[in-house]
Amino acid sequence: KYILTSIKIMWKYARLATILKFAEVIFISAMTPLSLLFTQNLINGLVLYFNYKTEVLTIFLWSILLILSMFLASGTGFINSIQSINMKKKLDDNFTQHIIEKYRKIEYACFEDIKTQDTLAQMGNSPQDLILNTFQDFTSALSALISIVGMILIFAQISWALPAVFFLIIPMMVWLDYKAIKIMNEMFNNQTENERWLSYY
Repeated sequence: KYILTSIKIMWKYARLATILKFAEVIFISAMTPLSLLFTQNLINGLVLYFNYKTEVLTIFLWSILLILSMFLASGTGFINSIQSINMKKKLDDNFTQHIIEKYRKIEYACFEDIKTQDTLAQMGNSPQDLILNTFQDFTSALSALISIVGMILIFAQISWALPAVFFLIIPMMVWLDYKAIKIMNEMFNNQTENERWLSYY
């Protein structure tokens, strides 16, 4: 629910940045399996070359592609930082105004209500940052999933035993992550009132 909400808000208030982020995720996540594929073809090309079954141009081509993919992969941190700054700026410019309008429409008496106070405490001073962090966590998970699927397809060419290991491990990791996040969310919600009282003191 939080992921869908974050995507909806990002799409509404930072549409171009959201499209660019998804394009970046697809492009970057493809680099890992592609690098592996280029390495495989380079090794195969070297074997064929030493057996006089291919030309040096083939080896040169796979070497260029491998170096290019490694270069692009090394620049992912810089690209991600630029994207994060861009998305944060869009949210600060557009979504913050929407939040202010929401505050303006709340009746003054509601600010004394306990549930309203707890909700405001959970939102914090920068709810747009929570939205952005949730969206970025989702895109990171999506990127990892695309990379894993790509590597599974490549490993499947060698043996189906390797993808089988992936399919056994990944569901267990996802389930453990889900349980950990559920516990953290319950802890966060349960301590909201205590933190509000702490801020009063």
